[in-house]
Amino acid sequence: YIVATALVPLMTSYAAGAASTIETNLGSFGNRSADVLTDGKDVVFGALETFVTARGIDCNLLTRNVCVSVDDGVDDSSSGSKNIVDNDVDFNVTNDGTSSPLLSGAYTPVSNVDDFIKLTEFLSAIEESATVEEGQSFYTKSEGSLSLKTVLPGRHKTHERTNPILNIYMYGLWTSEDGENENIGLSSKVFDNKELELFWDTIVSDELGKDSGYNALLTAETIRVVIMWISVTSYLYESIYDCREGSQPTTTHPVDAAAALWFGNHISSDISDGASLFAWAKRSENNFEDQSSTVNDEMVDRLNSLQESYEFCKAELNKQELSNKMRYDVDAIVRVMTIPLVQYFIVHLSAQSGIMGDSQTEDEVDYMILYALSVLPLISICDEEVFGKLYTELVTGARSYDPLKFSEILKTLQDRYPCLGLSCSDIGISVLSVSTDEVPCQDPASNPGIVGYEPTYGTSFEMSKIDLDVSTILSLVLMEAHDLAIDIYKYGRNAKKEDSISYTAIQDLSNPKSQIVTNIYDRFINDGVDYTRVTEASILGVDEFKSLSPLRKSAAASLSIVTIDLHLAILDAMYQGIDVCNQEGTDANRHWDEAVALFAGWAEGVQERGSDSDGYLMFNIAQQICQRFDTCDENDNSPVNGIIIQKFSNGQDFLEQLQCDDALNSAKEIEKLIESILIDNLTYRSMTASSSFDQTSFLLAHITATAL
Repeated sequence: YIVATALVPLMTSYAAGAASTIETNLGSFGNRSADVLTDGKDVVFGALETFVTARGIDCNLLTRNVCVSVDDGVDDSSSGSKNIVDNDVDFNVTNDGTSSPLLSGAYTPVSNVDDFIKLTEFLSAIEESATVEEGQSFYTKSEGSLSLKTVLPGRHKTHERTNPILNIYMYGLWTSEDGENENIGLSSKVFDNKELELFWDTIVSDELGKDSGYNALLTAETIRVVIMWISVTSYLYESIYDCREGSQPTTTHPVDAAAALWFGNHISSDISDGASLFAWAKRSENNFEDQSSTVNDEMVDRLNSLQESYEFCKAELNKQELSNKMRYDVDAIVRVMTIPLVQYFIVHLSAQSGIMGDSQTEDEVDYMILYALSVLPLISICDEEVFGKLYTELVTGARSYDPLKFSEILKTLQDRYPCLGLSCSDIGISVLSVSTDEVPCQDPASNPGIVGYEPTYGTSFEMSKIDLDVSTILSLVLMEAHDLAIDIYKYGRNAKKEDSISYTAIQDLSNPKSQIVTNIYDRFINDGVDYTRVTEASILGVDEFKSLSPLRKSAAASLSIVTIDLHLAILDAMYQGIDVCNQEGTDANRHWDEAVALFAGWAEGVQERGSDSDGYLMFNIAQQICQRFDTCDENDNSPVNGIIIQKFSNGQDFLEQLQCDDALNSAKEIEKLIESILIDNLTYRSMTASSSFDQTSFLLAHITATAL
């Protein structure tokens, strides 16, 4: 084992398959000690011979000559080489060396990904197939250990732990009209009457078996969009996990795998024909104009950069810092990949609505359903009500879709581009439409309002998207993806910093910089009990939250983030602004604006009353409280919210005029008003807990008491 551990890293660059064989047979000790030499000594000697040849080592220098077959009389016939696909197998390639450059040299793999490239050929064969049986055969056909059907589920257990996109899809589909989410254990999660974890195969199988008959092109498109697209994201996110944990594989490089799935066997960047995701994105690009950048150009540049980072990580000591950068880069790649999904969704929605003249096809409604299934779950984390409504109209009710709703649906989608990390210029303008009254897309103002408050600086817009992190964490805890949820808590995902290479993280926000809030923070941690630990414990489902259902864990995590972490962050941003004011600085309102953003969030919108149903932060808690106690004003708004926003506006004016003492008084008043929200929330939870002995009410009362 020790010698194999010393040798395998050296073998990887010259003979990756041989290194994998050595690692499989000799690379583990302890819990697998009985399985040493699983494949037999001759297989191990053969792997050593491969490395010796590839490295150019003189066989005569070796004490035992592994360059020829050796038979010492031991029968190894029962120890054959294994080729098993289970729920978490690593797809090792069998050929040594690296694959040829992809896309005529645009990307050069450092590992062998031929099996992944072959999947695009299978997809092309499905496009040309004549019968459902022929299409099914290519769907399940294997190249090595890979098939179109197994490329995603073969690594599912790893990808559930590392890929937020996969979990967001699962969450959206589980909460959809086709999901069954009354039960809250993972084993009972269902989509379309089948196991939620295999939703991609469910969607493909539904397409293969639909009553209207087999459509080879639509089947291939379904596999490309549902399986191959998500598989690319899975391997990209796996690279982050490998870097952070120091567990880079000795065979297939995950970034190479993602690149092979995207480029496939495509050769020319100028050609849009073909079955690859590259060609698919190229065709979509041809249907739109005035885009800010080209998807495939971005993919080439970003995949090469990520490959460099991944290789560098092998020797990097500070793997956490580099993996954080990789996380930001991977999120950016996934947002670029989302552009064609949205474009195709618009194209097929337009066609089904008669916006594209005579371009409709018999299967257009099925294409619309496919892209609704691909796009809508991604917005489920920022607007569940809109997600549910559109899912009903465009998926379960697609056969009776009303074309007159096209403009309304398109506008609804466009308004949620920021949730997807996209802008109008990312998507561009469709050149296929024959309509003169199609909805023009407008990005939010560079400095949009927040529930009636007009920020001084535009940085508050990005900070307001911290509520999307809260929503995502809630969704991931429900999917029992606790490690992913804690990653977003620690490192962020939606609120970009001004440097545009990292995120604002909730955990960092709760560590105060102003002296006033540092003193408050000390009260949370210096009395023998660390009250701030409640957030991480509820996200991870440990300690007092260990035996709770996923639903209750997510409720606890969400409330804890808002009432403890972001509560402290709101106060700290205000008092940082006042510190700047006292130093006669000119950007005190930058901090003050961020306090408002942390109080209300992005989902509440720009209107004074906020959103009727969205929202995850303190503003939303106050709104819920007034509804529960019947204390809302005549417009059904929380009076406390109205007072707080007015105090924020007053403080903004004071800071602008360097009236620091007056701004300090505004901050102290806001601090007390927020405490009044917590008191009301604790009162409500205590009342419901004492009257119904409901565990959830006890739990949420515990969280609020901890915050208070």
